[in-house]
Amino acid sequence: MITRRMIEISIDSLIEPVDPQRTVISSEGIEELARSIERVGIISPITVIPRGEKYEVVAGHRRYLAAKMTHLAIIPCIVMYPGEVDETETKIHENLYRENINSADEAEFYEKLITLKGLSIHEIAEKTGKSASYIRGRLDLLEGDPLVMEALRDDQINISVAQELNKIDAPTTRRTYLMEAISKGISLGMVKTWRYNWERDEKTKEFLASGGTQEELPVVLSKYYYSCPLCKSSVEAVNTMALSLCTECYHYLQAEIQKKV
Repeated sequence: MITRRMIEISIDSLIEPVDPQRTVISSEGIEELARSIERVGIISPITVIPRGEKYEVVAGHRRYLAAKMTHLAIIPCIVMYPGEVDETETKIHENLYRENINSADEAEFYEKLITLKGLSIHEIAEKTGKSASYIRGRLDLLEGDPLVMEALRDDQINISVAQELNKIDAPTTRRTYLMEAISKGISLGMVKTWRYNWERDEKTKEFLASGGTQEELPVVLSKYYYSCPLCKSSVEAVNTMALSLCTECYHYLQAEIQKKV
């Protein structure tokens, strides 16, 4: 019979996870959580397992860090004993459902489930409530550019932008676009436009190098794409129109369109 106890434990008796799922934890998020704990306390206990005379935090790492920030002396904990519960599955439930894990850390955690626990993509999908394509998409990040992965981990870009950049099979070009996306907060639509036009340029070079002529290019190439400054979508250049507006009218029109998105 599995026994679990909920007790209050001195914060000095708690230690951080040996193998935390998150590699980067937002200080702003911890500060916000700490303010909440100061107002209402820890509503949901953290989960721990005994480690000698201490207790290791298995689930609830952010709450533990926030509690330390508030100098809370005692924390409500659910104590589980080794062998009585699968620590990995506990982390899945806690981190993936409660704490909005970073996509880069999520990808690495899924990889651990495969390599250390021997789970298949479909088994992970079943345990997490995600689709197999969702899991596979996260795992694909690990095969992409390490610099893109680091930018994603640091929340400098989102996962859609990361996935689009990884489709550009030219390291120098990809990293130039990555730096541009980070410095200017480029939209997904613009990154798609970069990728479409890069592919078109590559096809142009290959076609001409193989003996093709400029006159034959329109037959074999896709059209150029353009990122609409208002709706941010990527469209074929032939489906765009030029319109000159004053700055005030432009911003008004942009604001009105955003209300409808």
